[in-house]
Amino acid sequence: MVEKQQFDITIIGAGLVGLSLAFALKDSGLSVALVNAKPASDTGMFEDGRALALTLGTQQVYQQMGIWPDDASMFQPIKQTSISQQGAFSRLRINADQMGQPALGYVVPFGKWGKWLWENVKKCAHVTWFEPATLKSYELNDGSVSVNLKDSNNTVFTSKLLVGADGGRSTVRDLSNIEVENFQYNQVAMVSTVNISEPHNGRAFERFMAGGPFAVLPLPDNKAGIVWCVPADRVDHYKSMSDAEYLEGAQKIFGYKFGKFKSISKRSCFPLSFQRSKALIKDRVILVGNAAHQIHPMAAQGFNLGFRDSWGLAQHLIKESDLGHDIGDTKYLQKFIDSRRHDQDQIKQLSDRTVRVFSNKLPILKQARGLGLLMNDFFPLLKKRLANKMMGLVGG
Repeated sequence: MVEKQQFDITIIGAGLVGLSLAFALKDSGLSVALVNAKPASDTGMFEDGRALALTLGTQQVYQQMGIWPDDASMFQPIKQTSISQQGAFSRLRINADQMGQPALGYVVPFGKWGKWLWENVKKCAHVTWFEPATLKSYELNDGSVSVNLKDSNNTVFTSKLLVGADGGRSTVRDLSNIEVENFQYNQVAMVSTVNISEPHNGRAFERFMAGGPFAVLPLPDNKAGIVWCVPADRVDHYKSMSDAEYLEGAQKIFGYKFGKFKSISKRSCFPLSFQRSKALIKDRVILVGNAAHQIHPMAAQGFNLGFRDSWGLAQHLIKESDLGHDIGDTKYLQKFIDSRRHDQDQIKQLSDRTVRVFSNKLPILKQARGLGLLMNDFFPLLKKRLANKMMGLVGG
């Protein structure tokens, strides 16, 4: 009889959060099974040109992990961000120099960052890849979980802990019978990359409009990422636009701060919702990233929140393992969940409440929003507090 393989940790999902978690466990002495739904030859994710904003806190942790690239052409520092609302004079500007930081954050092409993480995790001796494979089922044993994969070999192995990093439609969550709270914003994010005629100088912009936020992020190679959130019942109209019509509409909203939008990539659409799992742990199971919580892309906090979860989980598992504790024991997992609750609640509330308030068309709220932006702009302590939250720094 062939003995089952045994791992300390199984990560379902080889997206950005799953890859980051796997790499964070590099020198821990813990063995990791990484289950990737796509075959190794599928490089489609690497061709995704979407702009991914990493907070300064996220960049600092990646640097601490030893995985931040030396090649400066891979990322674009954000030197200034400007937040405004349509039809109002008031705006909030935050400068990295004013905050005493080298940058407020960094923007990378989604696909390039995915490829960078993938290549580095592939070099890790502590990680065993299963690809293409998905989770078929799992069963609890005494002191472990038996993981059954749907792959060419119907692979079965045991693990002390099962991590669901498999996105908003998490199989791990479904198999664990964990309920989900879901709220639809009735908005769709239309995401694209444009070539620009003048330097962006590391400036990022976000404008709140009645139909949804409109954001422009600076990218390397004199490009910019556009996230245009439109009402769900109007998305077909925007999808039917020619590239020239779409660029004209975007230019009308944004103006010519980066010169002229010259050409545009393929436009991708993502329905927007707030989603929260009602439990983040079950017996020998924990959820991270979008499997745990999915928020509006406003202020680009979604991935960064998931990354902080994965980094925190890695540090927690290493500590508990060093103490000789069972890393899959619910009482130790609960300690981690409790430690992350404040950060998670703050970011989820910041994202959800801001979108709801700025999408409300009541005139009195428009005046209140303008006053709020002005107060944050004119009072240094308020600005510093908000900036720290947006930068993912402790003390925000």
